[in-house]
Formats: sequence, C-alpha cells, structure tokens
Amino acid sequence: MKNGLEDGVKEPTALNMVQNRILILFVLISLLYTNCNNPKSNEELIIGKWENVSNNDVRDYSLEFRNENGNILGNHCFIEGAMGDKIDCPDQKSFTGKVVNQKIIGEFNSDFETKPIKCELTLCNDTLYLKTLSDVGLSLFKSHMVFIKPPAQ
Repeated sequence: MKNGLEDGVKEPTALNMVQNRILILFVLISLLYTNCNNPKSNEELIIGKWENVSNNDVRDYSLEFRNENGNILGNHCFIEGAMGDKIDCPDQKSFTGKVVNQKIIGEFNSDFETKPIKCELTLCNDTLYLKTLSDVGLSLFKSHMVFIKPPAQ
C-alpha cells in the first residue's frame, strides 16, 4: 500500500480530473437541454408580454409578441430612468420572426438603427433568451438578454 492507495489503483491525474469535469458538464448540459423541450409549441409559448430580468433601477426592457398566420410579430420598449421615459418604443410592430428548429429567428427595428437587428429567441422553462446575430450599433439591445413573463395581475 502506497499513499493510502491499494496496489494496482492509480492516483487520478490532472488530465483525468479535467476529463471527468467535462463529462459531468456535458451530462448537466444535456439534462438542461432535455428540460427545455416544451410540450407546447414555441408559437404558443412566446405569445404575451416579457420583461428583462437583468434590468436595474435605471433601465427597463419589455417585449410583447403575438402570432399571426404562423408569423411571430411583436413590439419592444426600452424605458429609461426613474421617470419612465420611453426612448425606443416604436408604435408599429418592431419585431417579425418565424420558428426555425425550436428557436425563433427574427429581427427588431429600432428607432436608433437604419438596419434591422437580427436575433435568435430561445424558450427554456418559461424563460426567453435573446441573442443578437448582427451588430447592435447604437440601439439599446445587448448581445444577450434574458426575459421572463411578469406575474399575472
């Protein structure tokens, strides 16, 4: 017996420990992905109002979606400051998109940009993840944003 290990049992190496951590991470990600498969379609689940969960006291982001003939249409609104100044809240629809491979691919039109901002929306466990696929320029969109549905009032 050597270093508390029985003969024939090798001490784990740093490489083995890294491989084990990668395997555990892969299993956890697989479980998370499996849990994101919603029983309802993404067209049904995205309908309604969503609020940004990583906002602060200064800025608030909201999204609202509806389904029209298989197209996802919606609006966005950015509110700045304690007074609730609306700074990018287009009156007409500002989002158009479609469901593609369990994700919603679309684009937002911002008052601050001349070109639409392409994005990908992913629904997972009542959470909406927004990832921009094009340069956000001067708009108030961030490259990654997280939204939840507000509690019913």
